[in-house]
Amino acid sequence: MGMPKVEDELGKLCIWADEKVISEDYLPRDRESLLSLSSLFIPSQVAELPDSIGVLAELVEIEIWMNTLKKLPDSIGRLSKLNRLELSKNKLTELPDSLGELKILKELDLSENRLSVLPVTIGNLKMLDYLNLNANQLSNLPDTFKELRELTYLGLCNNIFFEVPAQIRDLTELKTLNLAGNKIELLPEWIGELTELTGLSLSSNKLTKLPDSLGSLTKLEWLFIDRELISMNLNNKKLIDSNVDVLNKLKKASPKCSLNLT
Repeated sequence: MGMPKVEDELGKLCIWADEKVISEDYLPRDRESLLSLSSLFIPSQVAELPDSIGVLAELVEIEIWMNTLKKLPDSIGRLSKLNRLELSKNKLTELPDSLGELKILKELDLSENRLSVLPVTIGNLKMLDYLNLNANQLSNLPDTFKELRELTYLGLCNNIFFEVPAQIRDLTELKTLNLAGNKIELLPEWIGELTELTGLSLSSNKLTKLPDSLGSLTKLEWLFIDRELISMNLNNKKLIDSNVDVLNKLKKASPKCSLNLT
């Protein structure tokens, strides 16, 4: 009973590929090649993927970047072997709940889209190691985000966060955290609990004070902050002295840390 449905979906997928003028080098048209396809790259301009994409059950990675993609089909959740999903530089405004079905996904790049909210189901991606959400329109994260405890890279720069999302506190495996280009005014003391951090970018925010706990980041190799935090432009000598003290403590705790003033 299931066979006609598969054939049906393959047929629809081929029709779509022909309409979008996608080369057979990227998306073959024969049954055997389609059902064994492990990597999909779509260079043609596409606003949507067909539901029939879910029939490609052997896919391990998908690359559709610098494109015009506006939405993902619910059937994306059927791609249970997907390990890498590269969707940067598109026009995505939302993500389907079915994204949470990609249980072994390790790398997800959604940078330079138009996302203002993430699905609650993103917390199901418990094997995720790399998550790039830079240059979107996010101002908060779902509570379930704290479940992404395997993350080592998190990019949240150039969004509209007014504070560091509390969910990040539980992501203790993080090695790189990019929070630059937001509207963050206060860095929480718990930032010092992220002791695996090797890279932290905080530039182009509205910070005036660095927390003492920054000195607990003994593995930090680079830090980007605004020059104003330690310059007279801050117009508050007490704050400047405090920030300088914090950076001196950090330097002692992590002598190899490179301080980058922007």
